[in-house]
Amino acid sequence: MMEMLKIEVNTFGGAPFADHNMPCAVCGEKKAVLELWCGRFQPCWECQRKGWKLRKKVVWWKRIFGVK
Repeated sequence: MMEMLKIEVNTFGGAPFADHNMPCAVCGEKKAVLELWCGRFQPCWECQRKGWKLRKKVVWWKRIFGVK
């Protein structure tokens, strides 16, 4: 059975950090990296060192015609 995503953000009086149970979307073995400023998950640090990044695909015709 699948577990629900659990995110816990703490500051302890300093810089914020998060603990979560979201696996990396690339390797699926390590924890993903949560970008606290926007709430998005990126691949784990090891996959990022290998060059992996997640981004939204932009369709070329939408960019030309300004469609959102």
